[in-house]
Amino acid sequence: DEFVKDVSEFETVDELKADIRKNLEEKKAEASKNGFENEVLDKLADLVTDEIPQCMIDKTADNMINEFKYRVEASNIPYEMYLQYLGMTPESLRDSYLPRAEKEVKLELALEKIGENEGFEVTDEELEEEVKKMAERYGVDIDAVKKAIPADGIKKDIISRKASEFVIANAVEEAPAES
Repeated sequence: DEFVKDVSEFETVDELKADIRKNLEEKKAEASKNGFENEVLDKLADLVTDEIPQCMIDKTADNMINEFKYRVEASNIPYEMYLQYLGMTPESLRDSYLPRAEKEVKLELALEKIGENEGFEVTDEELEEEVKKMAERYGVDIDAVKKAIPADGIKKDIISRKASEFVIANAVEEAPAES
């Protein structure tokens, strides 16, 4: 108990253990929730059976690669060197992103259609709140966000998020199959 008092804000070992247990349970619940949500959205994307134009998949893959490249370079690692470390070329990296890009495009199209079918709309207040969040996230002025990102694009993202929340809220978890 004395050691716990010296190295933490707790008075006893039992209090420390209870806090650790609580934190672990919260993390496990969050991971479970995220896993369920990801599974629901994966299944939704799999329901899209229409032919997807290759240019949409290519554009999404390019965006994913640019984001990856930005993150690598933000870590002060030259992009080409990082690819060499991975044993990849720009072409092989792109090929590895294509299946994920296709799934992302399918999900985006499905959510767009659900948003349309459900009549989801974006209020001016929601748009302003989203612009404010983006400005804070990127550390820029609100006007800079408004100039850089068209309002229609932001509204589309908000509607997709609403559709995603709608699908997840209405999803039913399947019981495990009996052996």
